[in-house]
Amino acid sequence: MLVAVAVAVLAVSCSGEDEGCEALAPSVPGAQLLFDGTEESLARWAQAGPGSFELQDDCTLRTNGGLGLLWYDDEPVEAPATIRVEWMTTAEANSGVFVGFPAVGDDPLVAVDHGYEVQIDPSDQAGWTTGAIYGFQAPDQEAVAEAVTEGWNTFEIALDPPEIVVSLNGLLVNRFSAADPARVDLGRGFVGLQNHGPEDVVVFRRVEVSPG
Repeated sequence: MLVAVAVAVLAVSCSGEDEGCEALAPSVPGAQLLFDGTEESLARWAQAGPGSFELQDDCTLRTNGGLGLLWYDDEPVEAPATIRVEWMTTAEANSGVFVGFPAVGDDPLVAVDHGYEVQIDPSDQAGWTTGAIYGFQAPDQEAVAEAVTEGWNTFEIALDPPEIVVSLNGLLVNRFSAADPARVDLGRGFVGLQNHGPEDVVVFRRVEVSPG
């Protein structure tokens, strides 16, 4: 059943008074768009915890406040699968893409404690920087430095239990074997985007998942 997005998520007109946003097409054949730039797709997400994600005039999602989590509560992702997320940020911002967590309700810490976060934070130390599996494994920093841009970036997060394989703009930056007993089986879990705090502005454009 589709669940209305939380009141904290502020939807605004994307491209004029009545035009709205045109849905993005999948980036690869067979992919399912979880967020495609439209209010209709955003309605399948829910905000947990403080802050919000705001739908902008250019049809992107912008973080606001926190610490919270926007999660796709319509259905979990069944592995093996690849999750693609397009994002853009400043040098000081902090966010992340959460995978493999159980339903969180209104508590974003459920994802923190029982899922895995692929970090977005270009300014942080090695174990917590962009491409890290937060709290578990640092990325290949040379690969991250080569791949990351000041504009739009794309994470490809391949879930093939027990592995999480992270590519950034087509370059492999992390390969992690998940073995924490406090985390749910990666074979079936939800996807979420973090709004970390008032100073941590990150923009997202597309979220999609494809099998295999």
